[in-house]
Amino acid sequence: MYGFAGGDPVNFSDPFGLCKNAKGEEVPAGKCRDVTAEEGKKVYDAAVDEGAWTYTQGRKGEPAKDFCANKGDCTDFVEAAMRGAGLPELSPRPATAEYPGTSYRALGSADTPRAGDVIIVGGHAGVLTGSKHADGTLMAIQNGNSGVKSMRFKPGVNGLSGTQTIHRRQVPQ
Repeated sequence: MYGFAGGDPVNFSDPFGLCKNAKGEEVPAGKCRDVTAEEGKKVYDAAVDEGAWTYTQGRKGEPAKDFCANKGDCTDFVEAAMRGAGLPELSPRPATAEYPGTSYRALGSADTPRAGDVIIVGGHAGVLTGSKHADGTLMAIQNGNSGVKSMRFKPGVNGLSGTQTIHRRQVPQ
């Protein structure tokens, strides 16, 4: 398995590691930008508007994903929110391990997480709400076995384990 090019480097490539336009064409790094705070709010609003999704990945008898019926895994839900906010659709959409380098930029220590950013803990992804729990834990909306809900995203909380990373969508300037 490869952590880039949708796991298929023979047929797909990501030489610049940043963003694609609405046609799916790669855009040079110098012509990409972070989504704005306003666009991030639209991503969060679109995630809320998606309503309840059914987590189907790996369930017997269920399709891996069905966007029309709001069925799929956590990254399908995230990409549906991005599409709902009017951002270019990614095809193939990244798996959680593929976020850095596939039209998303990993936030650094100088960046402040905000609504619409994507948070990944272990193998699970969600869209940040822009708010924090009383204990400082970041809040995100996500789909899982119980449908769409807001939850605290932190290793050791809500059964989540692994490293926490936050990513901001990159779009053409």
